[in-house]
Amino acid sequence: MKARTFLALVVACAIGFTSCASNPSPSASGARSTEADSSLTMFDSDFGPALADDKGFTLYGYDDDTGGEIKCVANCATIFPPMPATSLRPGSGIDANLIGSVVRPDELGEQLTYAGRPLYRFSGDNLPGDALGVGSGGRWWLVSATGERLTG
Repeated sequence: MKARTFLALVVACAIGFTSCASNPSPSASGARSTEADSSLTMFDSDFGPALADDKGFTLYGYDDDTGGEIKCVANCATIFPPMPATSLRPGSGIDANLIGSVVRPDELGEQLTYAGRPLYRFSGDNLPGDALGVGSGGRWWLVSATGERLTG
C-alpha cells in the first residue's frame, strides 16, 4: 500500500512539474500570458465610471501609495487585498497603455497598477458593483478610466 501511495505521489509531482514548466515565462511587465486571461472593465458607480475586475468587483486606489512606494501592507492588505498582476485584456473604456504592475514590499508578489497607481479590492464588497470601501479612513477612492481619483 505504501508503494502505491508513493507511486501516486511521484506521478502527481511529475504531472505538476511538467504543467508548470510548460507555462510561459513572465512578460516584460511581469504578467503571465494564459488562455484564462481576464479583463479590466469599467462600471457605472455612484461617483462616475470606475474600474472593476473581470467579475465586476470595484478596484480602489490608496492615497498613501505615493512615489511608487506601496504603503498598504500587513493588516491593511488583508482589508484591502492587492489586485494581483495578471495578464489582462483591456475592456471597453480601458487604456491598455495605463496597465502595469509593481513589485510589492511583502510576500504578496506583483500588484496591478493603472496609470501608475496600485489597485486594490475591498474585503467588505460582497457583490459586483459594491463600493463600500470608498472614503475608508479618508484615504480610499475609486479609479476613473484615466486613473484619476473618484470620491463622493
